[in-house]
Amino acid sequence: AQTCQWWDDYHKRTADGQEWISEPGKELLAMICHHYCLHRQQQHSPNTGVSAGTGERLDLLEIGCGTSTLVRDLKAYFEQDHSFSIFACGTDVSKVCIDFSRQRDEDVILEKDETRSNDDDDS
Repeated sequence: AQTCQWWDDYHKRTADGQEWISEPGKELLAMICHHYCLHRQQQHSPNTGVSAGTGERLDLLEIGCGTSTLVRDLKAYFEQDHSFSIFACGTDVSKVCIDFSRQRDEDVILEKDETRSNDDDDS
C-alpha cells in the first residue's frame, strides 16, 4: 500500500506525463517491431508463406506503464505501418497514472463492452 501511495503522490506532484526511458520515437518503435517480426518469422518455416502483419492479431500488454505513451504508440505503429490488428493494454498500480492516461488517451480507448466480440471464439 505504501508503494502505491508513493507513486500516486509522485505523479500528483509531476502531472506532466513524462517518459521514463525515452520518448517512443520512430527508432524505438521500429526496433521493437523489427525484433517482433524476426521472432515471428523464426516460428514459421520459410515454406509456409506466413509473414508478420497483414491483419495478424497481436496483443500488447505493458506492465507498469506509468504515464508513458509507449503502448499507445506501439499500437499505432504496428497498425498503421505494418498492418497488424492490435489489442493494447497498459497497467499500473497507481490510480493517478491510470486516470491520467485514460483522460489523455480517451480517443483510442475501447470500453470493455466495445472489445472484439470474437475474443470468446478463440478457444
